[in-house]
Amino acid sequence: MRNTSDISISVVVSCTAQTAALLPWTLKAVMAQTSPSHDIIVVENSAVPELPSMPAREARRLRLLHLPGAARPALRNAGLAAAQGVLVAFCDSGDLWKPSYLAIMREMWRVEPRLLLAYGDAVPLQGDTWGTERGFANAPTGFWDGQRSLGPLLSVFDQPPMPRLLEFQPFLPSGLVAQRGFLERVGGWDTACTLLPGHDFATALRLARHALFGIMQRAMVGVRPEADGPAHAQAVNMGEARILERALARDETLWSQAQVIRAAIVRRRQAALAIAFARGDLAAVQEIAALLPQQERSSPTLLKLGLAALPAPLRRAGSAALFGLGASRTSLRWPGN
Repeated sequence: MRNTSDISISVVVSCTAQTAALLPWTLKAVMAQTSPSHDIIVVENSAVPELPSMPAREARRLRLLHLPGAARPALRNAGLAAAQGVLVAFCDSGDLWKPSYLAIMREMWRVEPRLLLAYGDAVPLQGDTWGTERGFANAPTGFWDGQRSLGPLLSVFDQPPMPRLLEFQPFLPSGLVAQRGFLERVGGWDTACTLLPGHDFATALRLARHALFGIMQRAMVGVRPEADGPAHAQAVNMGEARILERALARDETLWSQAQVIRAAIVRRRQAALAIAFARGDLAAVQEIAALLPQQERSSPTLLKLGLAALPAPLRRAGSAALFGLGASRTSLRWPGN
């Protein structure tokens, strides 16, 4: 087993206009780590002309890179290219780490040096308050089965966990630490799906095709979702379905899993349709239903589709009568969908 002090970690902080005002708090959390990083790279898209003032000993570890107009995946890739550490940890501006986060990640690599990457659990932030709803706790039964323990609340998938992500996506960017060389070899963060809601799912799928894949079942990460609510959940379900569709069309290594991937696409679109119906967005109900294979249109789906096709007065009356049905079957989970 190697000494944790030999495991250098670069931290990449991606910063956009939406959360630029919160960058000082993110940097404070990064610099307060009990096991300090080798360097800290802030990559911004014209939201931050200069970094906040800080002590000289801290400033020496810090670099600011500018990538005007870029979205977060491209910002993270620019930071990855500039990183010097053996490992690279990512944290979006506005998100926070608890002080022992990097120390625990280093411990995972000390125990299992063959790890390619690890994700840590997260809770939502409300202002300065850390929430209690753990993202990993929302995973369906069996999602975490089959792992090998590395210590208390630390474990590893010895086989690629990609099939599990077809059911549920719990992994958030600010909880990722990865071997720099591995991440560079697989192409870093996926930038082709940047415009799709839930676009980080594309990178999670890319990484989940590999093992050893570490899991920190401790909520050491606080995240500040940039959007929330039923409309966002509907959009993310549709975005993730499109990401899966695109991956299947472009990557022949996935063709052996085509049946289960297509089923996952259908499930996400069915979930989006249920949310759209509960929201009263009947135009979206029609649009989403048109994307479902005929054989996958269940009786509730056909009922909702028939209602959406009615003239407006009848549609409003029917929607009011059936809203309870639609709403009761709409499940919103954090951070997945």
